[in-house]
Amino acid sequence: MVRTIADKRNPFGQKKVGTVSFTIGAETSNAITVNVVVKDASGVASTVRTWVNWFLSSDANGDTKAAAASGGVAIGTNGHLTALVTGVSGWAFSEANGTIDFVITDTTTRNVYLNILLPDGTVATSSIIAFA
Repeated sequence: MVRTIADKRNPFGQKKVGTVSFTIGAETSNAITVNVVVKDASGVASTVRTWVNWFLSSDANGDTKAAAASGGVAIGTNGHLTALVTGVSGWAFSEANGTIDFVITDTTTRNVYLNILLPDGTVATSSIIAFA
């Protein structure tokens, strides 16, 4: 028997993830916080907790996986992270308002991009995250 998920929790229903937005903070003590807002197909911030797949890349197209952040990737005040490859990729679980705060810590001088895999298979990529 196949059981369907109630629309409120169904990532494939009307409220599925459509896109995300990124806000990149300033570097403080080798850490940069990237605030992500998960949005539905209409571009409205999600009103349910949502899992998304994330990874760091060294290019703006998400083609090249970045080396691990030397200090790792952690959660800020919003959301929950599960690493698949420490400091490089994993799953993130948003708050009920769609927010996730990624804290990327790196002691090297380099540029990376945060990428979120969307349910339709496309990848949303942040603007440059530059460590000085």
